[in-house]
Amino acid sequence: MRWKVGGRERSKTYKTKALGESFLTDLRQAARRGEAFDLETVFPSR
Repeated sequence: MRWKVGGRERSKTYKTKALGESFLTDLRQAARRGEAFDLETVFPSR
């Protein structure tokens, strides 16, 4: 999966397509909820 936060591109590999899509869904849901993303780790701050 590939995604961008603050202009910084990140990627992560998963063994199955379903696992990757699940991760991407989690990122999208965090964005919709308005959660802040940490610009260092490029993941939602929790």
